[in-house]
Amino acid sequence: MLDVGGGWGAFLEFASRRGLHITSLTLSQASADYLRSLVAQESLSTATVVRRHLFDYRPDRRFDAIVNMGVTEHLPNYAATLRSYQRLLRPGGRIYIDALAMRKRHHVSSYMSKYIYPGDASPLILHRFLREVARSPFSIEAIVDERENYYLTCKAWAQRLDKARVDVEARWGRQMYRRYSAFLWGSASGFWTGHLDAYRLHLQLPDRGDAGRY
Repeated sequence: MLDVGGGWGAFLEFASRRGLHITSLTLSQASADYLRSLVAQESLSTATVVRRHLFDYRPDRRFDAIVNMGVTEHLPNYAATLRSYQRLLRPGGRIYIDALAMRKRHHVSSYMSKYIYPGDASPLILHRFLREVARSPFSIEAIVDERENYYLTCKAWAQRLDKARVDVEARWGRQMYRRYSAFLWGSASGFWTGHLDAYRLHLQLPDRGDAGRY
């Protein structure tokens, strides 16, 4: 299994503890160092960490499955992303995608782009992504609207952060607390009002050798 964007290792640890052979890709040196330390400390013998961009990754084998949780927002070239998935998957392989979505690209607030998600990031534009999927060999197995779940999650996180305000401010300062309180409550409001969306998608590559490329 390939984990696109290893982050802080939650899925890598989850999968490895269940005996799955998993490779986590990351661009961040801090993330790579942390993941390798986690693999060593927790004896995750089936886990591998690679610091490489998805488009440049050339393993010596294909994967049975690909997991992408929260990284599609950093891969706005959908055609190139799907071509990479096809190159990396064996015939019959599956993809799990979990992504924040909006109706328009680059419609993120200046607050979010400055303080929370700096750099090149764009929420998933579902209709554009599905248009590229339709041009590709992949089949769509499922699309699940997760907006309600994301609303409840962000609301719960915001409440927990507010409850721990004194400790958070003592450890990281008032500015950091206010930054993430605004982020979480703003996100909860966005999902509640429909300004923000979230989707879970399952794709599959046809189980035959002549799937073709596009």
